[in-house]
Amino acid sequence: MKSIPNSKGLNRITDDIGKLGHYVRFECSEKEMRIHSIDSQTALIERIHQSEHTFYYQTLHVDFSNTLGEFYGLDMQVDEDPAKINLGMSRETYDMIHAIDENELD
Repeated sequence: MKSIPNSKGLNRITDDIGKLGHYVRFECSEKEMRIHSIDSQTALIERIHQSEHTFYYQTLHVDFSNTLGEFYGLDMQVDEDPAKINLGMSRETYDMIHAIDENELD
């Protein structure tokens, strides 16, 4: 992540956005994030919250899952699937379900 705090940086951002026609947009509550592809190696990340826009450049070699996880407030260090549900079934029921012939499921 690279911050560009001066007028040259602002000119670069303005020029880059002016050249781009497409971006990927993510929304979460009152926040929005746009990922603009600058070239084959760089993306311009635009974050919007309460009409305040924040921009930074990120190389495409960086894993975007951390960026998206942080945006949505997800803990990316958790290895367990958050959609996973513990059914609490017995071993016998589990074995019985897996022993059902595929033709019997229709």
